[in-house]
Amino acid sequence: MSGWTVQDIRTEVSEVSSLMVARAPPPGSCEAAVESYNRLQSSLVASLCNKIAGILVLSAGGALELMQSVVEATLSETAKGDIQAALDSKLNASSHSSAPRAFGGHRKPQQLLFPANYLTAQDWDELMAPEAGLFRLTMIVVQRYKRLGIKSLHEQTVKWAVAMLVCLWTDRAGKLPSYSQIFELVKDFKKAWDTGLSDISHVDLETLYEFPEHTADLPDGFVEKAYGSDEPIVKPVEKLAHVALHHVPLRSNSNLLKGCSSHTGLTSAAFHVADTRFHQASHPAGSGSTTGSWSTVCSWSTAGSWSTAGSWSKSCTHPHVAAQPAG
Repeated sequence: MSGWTVQDIRTEVSEVSSLMVARAPPPGSCEAAVESYNRLQSSLVASLCNKIAGILVLSAGGALELMQSVVEATLSETAKGDIQAALDSKLNASSHSSAPRAFGGHRKPQQLLFPANYLTAQDWDELMAPEAGLFRLTMIVVQRYKRLGIKSLHEQTVKWAVAMLVCLWTDRAGKLPSYSQIFELVKDFKKAWDTGLSDISHVDLETLYEFPEHTADLPDGFVEKAYGSDEPIVKPVEKLAHVALHHVPLRSNSNLLKGCSSHTGLTSAAFHVADTRFHQASHPAGSGSTTGSWSTVCSWSTAGSWSTAGSWSKSCTHPHVAAQPAG
């Protein structure tokens, strides 16, 4: 669906809540059943958060209605917190500017909030390749977006793409980067976009300004023109919504960058350092080539680590930073 409404989301919250009640494992269930239930809830909540980001207009009154629906829902406190963060982020974005920001020119910005649903099997093979450094990962996503006919990036398109890259980076390196390093990745993603091939999409491809959650909902003929025989596949990325909603600063004045000890004086070199460790995690000592790494000097920053609760651990000194929606 292109452009969700407040009522759409309220209905979705109610249906997700009812489904989770019906699927709740009985007391004494095995660990596998509980884990399956938790994964289902995380997936449904992530989809909800994406749809909230896609609401065309969200007023304070509409946010209040949605918040009440969330309070009444039978969901975990973590799930409710993620949905609330998505609401805060949407309201925050609306208050910064009445017009959406665009990167990559002065055209109307195009919004894609579901990066993991728009990649092909070949894209995923390249993303998961042990020798692929962060620059290569970034270019894979940039090139795929350009093939989809995206010519001007909505800031939310940047946020969710970077969040996916951070998740892949974290899985490989074993640690989250600092907020400053993530902000460097945001800037580098935009640079890669501006310096990449200008237009590699099919000549007759329709221009979309809001991409649906599922490629099956794209206009007739779009997938064939954009992908050819290499069709997109859906691959879930754990904690993607959590990272996008809580841990991606888009601007230098973001609250996420305030109070982080690693922010002061940090330059893009720190991001290159992290890419080195990302690459080294895939190439233990003596394993061979270092092709694809941006930098081969310095050491990994230990400012940020991923806790089992899915949040930053000891990366910031400000007591309220973690609770602020990323912006």
